[in-house]
Amino acid sequence: MDKMNQHFKTRMMIAALGLMALAVIYGLRVNISVALVAMVNHTAIESSKYVADNTSKLDVTGTTNHHCGFDKEKDLKNEDGPFIFTGQEQGLILSSYYWGYALSMFPGGRAAELWSAKWVMFFAVIINMIMTLLTPIAAFYIGFGGVIVCQFFKGIGGGVSFPCTHCLLSHWSPKEERSKLSSLIYAGTCLGTVASQYMSGYISSKLGWPYIFYISGCLALPWVLVWLFYVTDYPIQHKYIAEEEREMLEQTILVPSSEKPEMPWKDIATSKPFWAVLIGNTCSNWGFYLLLIEIPVYLRQILLFGIQENGLLTAIPFFAMATTTIMTGNVMDYFIKRGTLTVGQARKIATGIASLGPGACLAVLSFVGCWRYLGAALLCLAVACHGAMYSGVMINHIDIAPRYAGSLIAFTNIPGTISGIAVPVFVGYMTDGSETIETWRIIFFMTLAVYMVEFIVFTLWSSGEEQPWNNGPTKKKAVDPLELPMNTSDKDS
Repeated sequence: MDKMNQHFKTRMMIAALGLMALAVIYGLRVNISVALVAMVNHTAIESSKYVADNTSKLDVTGTTNHHCGFDKEKDLKNEDGPFIFTGQEQGLILSSYYWGYALSMFPGGRAAELWSAKWVMFFAVIINMIMTLLTPIAAFYIGFGGVIVCQFFKGIGGGVSFPCTHCLLSHWSPKEERSKLSSLIYAGTCLGTVASQYMSGYISSKLGWPYIFYISGCLALPWVLVWLFYVTDYPIQHKYIAEEEREMLEQTILVPSSEKPEMPWKDIATSKPFWAVLIGNTCSNWGFYLLLIEIPVYLRQILLFGIQENGLLTAIPFFAMATTTIMTGNVMDYFIKRGTLTVGQARKIATGIASLGPGACLAVLSFVGCWRYLGAALLCLAVACHGAMYSGVMINHIDIAPRYAGSLIAFTNIPGTISGIAVPVFVGYMTDGSETIETWRIIFFMTLAVYMVEFIVFTLWSSGEEQPWNNGPTKKKAVDPLELPMNTSDKDS
């Protein structure tokens, strides 16, 4: 372990650049959530008239005509955009990203394993940059369909980001540091969301919503250059790594091989630890996408925050999540190194925090009514608790099968991504013409039930040990005829 601590720089730099990669992709992914609030002409559609003209729906105390103690006209005036998108159309715009995301995930994971995680991630960011810059143009000249197309291709790029990250982690992270390095890299999802949500709200209020896409689309250029010239798929390929660090990593992790691993599909399909990750990841994604995509909608529809406040209050929870992501990873690795917890126990505890915490917060949130800042605080706590998933269910693929980490995260994320498609469509359908606290209460309690399934299944079935099928499909050993015992009757004759 002394050698590990003496030479930490190169793998930490790889992790830092991985953090930036996910920050870029997530930043470009979520800016549409805030931009859409400013793009839509809310006074031109029936649901927004309901927000502006009728506040009795917010009353959860039994009194009528409850006004939440602030001036709606002052906070929400002059924030209408040029587009008349219904609640269901807005849901389709938000979900169209995940159509492409689901489509590219497994091919991207296999490409990262068999070709290069570095280059697959590079092209993913390039696609996201181009589509982000084209979004305002597509919106003005094509309309609803143009925004859908841009979102879809952004999803194509975004879908390969987690498989690439898992591949790089399996090549660069020793087992004793896996929680720490994983949590550091995946904190980029939170930091990118924080920066994008806050910056989007500010830019929209000062320059107009198109500049959200123009400015954010250009900010990724410095990362592209550094990633291109510094990152390698394996330590042995890196020009600047210390010899001691390279040797240590080669002894503890995967090394490049000309042999292309065959997927052990039968063994995977009958593995309880795999099903724990699959079901846990799917449930976790439902809750996470609800918080990621729908917070700006809830802040406007129910708590009636304006666009600039919306951006700030959407950003704060993900800053808290970045903090808890890194803290949880360090704490779990500390107890694993001390022998206090096994890897499997650490993963279960982290997943418990990431499921029960947000579920409880959403349940309470559904009853706070018009207490705006208490509601915002509960959303912040829910998102913060979610950060523990990157030391739990989200990294368990590498524990059970590092050789197939990219494919496994892709495969388990495909049903999880269906949540990204379903959540905005479901919420749009539920709230279209019924933007009430009662409707959101139903949404929140359904999400609590999903979190409970995640916790129970992962606790019962997950494992922190490498599975036998990580070395390839289980095959019956071929019998060499020369090794068969001789037939005694033939011998006697």
